[in-house]
Formats: sequence, C-alpha cells, structure tokens
Amino acid sequence: MYDVTRMRSSLRTMASKICALRLIPPDGRLLPDPVCLRTKEDFAPSSQRRSRLMGGSVHYSHVRPLVASFPYAIDFPEEMQDKAGYIETWLSQREPTIRRGALLVPEKEPYKRVLLATSSSALPSLDIDDEAVQVLGGAATLAEFEPYAARYSGHQFGVWAGQLGDGRAITVMRTEEGEVQLKGAGRTPYSRSADGLAVTRSSVREFLCSELMNALGIPTTRALSIVGVPDVTVLRERIERACVVARVAPSFLRIGSFQAQTDVDGLRRVAEVSAELLGIDIKAPDWESQLVLECAARNARMVAGWQVWGFMHGVINTDNVSILGLTIDYGPFAIMDVYDPLHICNHSDDGGRYAYRSQPANILYALQALLTSLSPLIPSPPDLDSHFNSIYNEEYDRLMSLRLGMKDGALGSGLLLIMQDQALDFHTTFYRLAHDADALVAEVGALKEWVAKWRKEGVDYDAMKRVNPKFVLRQWVLEQVIKDVEEGNTEMLAQVLAMSQDPCRDWGDTALCGIGDQSMLGFQCSCSS
Repeated sequence: MYDVTRMRSSLRTMASKICALRLIPPDGRLLPDPVCLRTKEDFAPSSQRRSRLMGGSVHYSHVRPLVASFPYAIDFPEEMQDKAGYIETWLSQREPTIRRGALLVPEKEPYKRVLLATSSSALPSLDIDDEAVQVLGGAATLAEFEPYAARYSGHQFGVWAGQLGDGRAITVMRTEEGEVQLKGAGRTPYSRSADGLAVTRSSVREFLCSELMNALGIPTTRALSIVGVPDVTVLRERIERACVVARVAPSFLRIGSFQAQTDVDGLRRVAEVSAELLGIDIKAPDWESQLVLECAARNARMVAGWQVWGFMHGVINTDNVSILGLTIDYGPFAIMDVYDPLHICNHSDDGGRYAYRSQPANILYALQALLTSLSPLIPSPPDLDSHFNSIYNEEYDRLMSLRLGMKDGALGSGLLLIMQDQALDFHTTFYRLAHDADALVAEVGALKEWVAKWRKEGVDYDAMKRVNPKFVLRQWVLEQVIKDVEEGNTEMLAQVLAMSQDPCRDWGDTALCGIGDQSMLGFQCSCSS
C-alpha cells in the first residue's frame, strides 16, 4: 500500500514558497488595455472596476483583486469637496498596493481568509502556506506579477452577446506549470453589472467536479484551492458568503478570445499565441488551418469523454469553449443519473439547447465560430465538420470500449437504449456490469439478451473495474457538502475530494456512493454563482 502521509510530505518537500516560484509574464504579443496601465500618470483605481467596451487589439486588462460586496459600501464624510477623489482613495486602500516582502498587500486590513480545501497535485511546485493562501484568496498579489483579466466575446445560447470577458476571474500568476486564475476575486472591466464575486456553493461545485473530471481522464482545468471570505456577503437567490477558487490551466484562451478581435492585427496575435500552445509551427504555410483542426481534434476528444462518462456542462456558449480542448467554466453542470439523452441540467435553458445529447453539436457550433473568426487569415477553409465528426466518433468508440471492457464500443448504443427504456441509472449500470452482471440481469430482465452478446464478444472485467467509478459526484452529494461547508464543517468536503480524485476505488458501503433520494434525480442547477 502507498504511504499517503509520506507522499504528501514528499510533495511539500519538493514544493516552493509562492514568492520563490519562477513567474512568466503575459505573452508580449497579446496587448493590454492602456486605460488600466499603472504606469500612466492619470491612472485611476476605478478604471479596473468600471465596465466598458474595449476597442482595437486589446486582449486583456490589468486588474488587482478586490473581494468586497458590491455595490461598494463607501461611507462618505459629511463635508467632502471631492467625491470622485474620495472614491479613488477608498478603492486604492483596499487593493494590494503596499510592498511587504515579495507581496503587495492592501493598506486597509483585508477581510479574513479561510482555507477550505486544496488539491496540491494541481500545482505541485507550490507550497500552500499562509502566504500562498493570501494570494490564492485574493487578499495579496505577487509584487513581480501584475494580475489581469482576459477580454473575449461570444455567442450565448446561439445569440451574439458582444464583449464578455473575465467578469470575475483574475490571473494572478503564470508559471512553467500553468496559469493560476482566481474565480470570484472581484470586479473587472468586463463585469458589466455583476459583482465579480463567487459564492461557496458554486466554488465547491467547481472545485470537486474539475478534480473528478481529471481523475476520469477527461481534459479539464484543475482546481488548486478554495478560500472562503466569510465576512463578505453576496446576493444571489439568497444571501450567501464569498469564496475564491484558484484554478490552473496551461492557458485560459478560448474561442471567444478570437471573436473579440475586430481587426486583423489583434486576430493574428491571439492566433499565433494559440497555435504555439497547440504545438503548431507558425512558420508553416497553412498554420492557421492547422490551428482550427487541432483545436477541433482536442475538443472532439473532450466532448466524447463528456458523453461516455455522462458529464453535462449546461452552458456551452462559445466563450466557454477552450482553445486547448479543456473543460472550463463549471457552472450549472451535472453528472448523469437515470439515463436520459434529453436531460437538461441548466434550469435556465428553457429550449434545451445544451441538453446532454446536443453537446457534441454545440462544441462543433463553437468551432465553426472559431473558423469564421479566423476567415481573414484562412483563404481556403478546411473541412471542419468532417474532421470533428471523424475524431469524435473514433474517440467515443474508444472510450465506450473501455467502459464495456471490449475491443470496440459497438454494443454501447444498444445498452444505452435499454437504459433509457428501463430508466436505469447510468453509472450504476456500468459498475454492476463490471462487478456482478448476473445479479443485474436478475433484476433487469431486459438486459439478458444484451449481456449474452456482450459476454460472447469477450469481456475484460479487470479493465472495466479500472474505469467505471463506484463514486459519482451526484447532485445530492454536492448539496450536502455545500450545506456542511456553509455551516463551517469541511470534513465532508475533504472526504468527497478524496473520492473524486480516485472515483474507481472500492470505497465500501458508504452512503456517498449511493444514488440518494429520488427527489434529487435529474436535479437542475442555476447559472447564478
């Protein structure tokens, strides 16, 4: 058996203090918003918090975290000559500006930060000590790195939404292992009318699900930490508490990053950076087409993983689709319970645009938007649809064959039809086929003929057991974890994190591996977080 304590100790030994990490600045080809440059003589702290449309080739805006309830509760003095100046001072005192060692901290003491959970494997080089928690919780920044929020645009539910951008996400460092972004770190120039904050509920959901997806082998951003800010209230459907999730990825560039560019120079800059991230030689004569095809291939494999393991994203807007083919922006997601290809996990999706069965088509829709955006650079567009469908079908068959313990996944479609007709639980069915198919057939007679065909083809049960999870991050589990964390108890959060990171392990008879109350099956989530 592995000595978990020794392994964790070894990771800490290899890890560095946050101030000792080698930082990488933003790629010089990507252009910052000039309004938010602190080198300007007339720089105003409020420029980081005021929403505005960007022009030209702007790719990002510098902005420092400021986790505070919004609208800001500014207590103006009775006699005041310069209200605008008072606001600038108030903001400046609450964002990191004072040098303290290798950090910048606010002049005013920030709200208390409480570390709720960490996943050290997301950034093994980092020792998450008290100093790191201040940075990962948005209470301090690294003096040698100027944080920023990215600009992008996109189609939301198939309708052009114009400029969007990181309205509550701020990149606070880039290292050789990846970019670290804080979700819920306060307003940015892209927040529009929103507060730039995240709540405990949504933060716990993203933290746990991204780690589950990683464990299942589905490409995803990683979750590094959750830091609570209990003294900051956030208004959603109810009053909730602020929370900051640190997430890690090689890059957070997305298809919307291309859609935001209104001139060829800005478009070419983001295209060159993206191509190099995808391993494409920008000196090749057709590198722009290769960029589209490689992005399509990665996203085809990603969404095939979604379909085979029953993940439903809930809001596949073009700005939520990664250039690198990573699952990003966990919102109203769900993991399939009773198999229903028409299931809609987002209760805001009235028309069912992002239903489970429509996910591949929506990823392809986003890729077509990428190709359209790049049309000024691609005189002869590639056959995107055929390329995507071919890779998707191949990867789907490969992954389904793994779940079935077979050489191919051809029998998968028949099994899914029976699941749908018999209202069978998606993951429980796969798990029981791997562990006790006879008992399953005894309960569900409709499976008898299918199981006979399946066995005749030859089944690798050991291979099935390695990929079919006993633990599934069901909605009822998430709701219970959220309730406990909101009440100040993180024990269950730690337990479910461990189970999410090793879902195929035999976790025994714990209730957390059960289907849960019938009322939670098919539970729909809100977009608000």
